[in-house]
Amino acid sequence: MKKYISSIILLLFTAFQVNAQTSANVTDNNVSWATADEILSRIKEPTFQDKDFYITKYGAVEGGRTDCTDAIRKAIDACNAAGGGRVIFPEGAYLTGAIRLKVM
Repeated sequence: MKKYISSIILLLFTAFQVNAQTSANVTDNNVSWATADEILSRIKEPTFQDKDFYITKYGAVEGGRTDCTDAIRKAIDACNAAGGGRVIFPEGAYLTGAIRLKVM
């Protein structure tokens, strides 16, 4: 019987701690939301030059069986060298490894 009562007390204590932590998180989230408008005011919509760089012109092959990583990197590099634009993936499946986007 003592083990049973000890288990109930432990369960109630654990539930109280979880409830207290949840209440603290709600308070923290409210503080975070209070700054949302200020954060949003600093976000600027990106603009892109009217230049398109199709990955297929750099050797990418649709179908998902040919590694297109190098072709995608070449298209990104060309876009960056031209001062910006859009790297275009025509409809389809393209097999690739890791790629890195570049910031102007």
